Amino acid sequence: MLEFCDGGHELVARYNRDKALWRTFRQRVAAYYRDLPAWQEQVRVNNYRIGSIVELAVYRRLLEEKESGLTIMVQPPIRELGNRGFADFGLYFKGHPTVYIEVAGTVTSAGQSVSENAEKFRVGIEERLMRYMGVAPVEVIHIDEVCNVSAQTERVRQAIERAKNA
Repeated sequence: MLEFCDGGHELVARYNRDKALWRTFRQRVAAYYRDLPAWQEQVRVNNYRIGSIVELAVYRRLLEEKESGLTIMVQPPIRELGNRGFADFGLYFKGHPTVYIEVAGTVTSAGQSVSENAEKFRVGIEERLMRYMGVAPVEVIHIDEVCNVSAQTERVRQAIERAKNA
């Protein structure tokens, strides 16, 4: 999040090159902000494992915007793919999945990777998103939309509205 919210590119690039420095930084952040997970892989909320802080931000916004009759699932199997994959989130109205949400935490809405390290994951991310094409309804929320609270809120509301009308 530092990398994209208010321009911490150089800082994050430095931490990406020095793993010991990164570990020290995360430990200090965790000491001052006890509600943040020490490592992204350890994010647990409501007995769900959330894959990253970026996904956690979207999950919290989903909870804030939740409407009556809406069920939010974390990492649900993608039914339309024969349960051979998992989405970041699923929005369910009337007991069945109506829209899946994928959080692209390393790609902007303009299609740009956010760092050199993120570029390495680009092919995998594109393949993950392509599996939905013509098969299952998906909303993609990008890192720049997550960092902008009003954009994040609007994208979550769009996904919920799409799920209601599916």
